Amino acid sequence: MTTGLYFVFPIMALLVSGSCRSQDSECRALYSCQNCTAVRLCRPDKHTGKLSDLKVFSCHSPNAFCDPVSGTCTSTPSIHCLHLLKTDL
Repeated sequence: MTTGLYFVFPIMALLVSGSCRSQDSECRALYSCQNCTAVRLCRPDKHTGKLSDLKVFSCHSPNAFCDPVSGTCTSTPSIHCLHLLKTDL
């Protein structure tokens, strides 16, 4: 299944594996996922330009999941988060 995922959705697979892990500790964009149910707002450091946390927001129903492409709350979980939900059941 993983091979098909990378073949059919190469950009989404890269984004999911890189920016919406179960707990992502590093800012990678101004808006990103901290985890499957929280979005992170980041800002560049004045001196180094490296992104750092500004604020974390929890996603709530009906938009309870973080979208790894936009870094915003959405009603549809990513493929990665669907997998995590299935393994938690």
